[in-house]
Amino acid sequence: MKIEKVFEYDLSNELEASIQELLIDSFPDIYPKDRIYFKQLPHFRFLAFNEENQLIGHVD
Repeated sequence: MKIEKVFEYDLSNELEASIQELLIDSFPDIYPKDRIYFKQLPHFRFLAFNEENQLIGHVD
């Protein structure tokens, strides 16, 4: 597993889509479908990737 600290302004469109998918899959009934943050945009995130470089975890 690889963990990276990624600043919000460095997120690519592909990574934003992966974060959105992960959050909606994890919290289907409560997570907003139109953004990648819950209430306030974070300055950075910690992202966890598996050996195939698939996003498997997120903390902001």
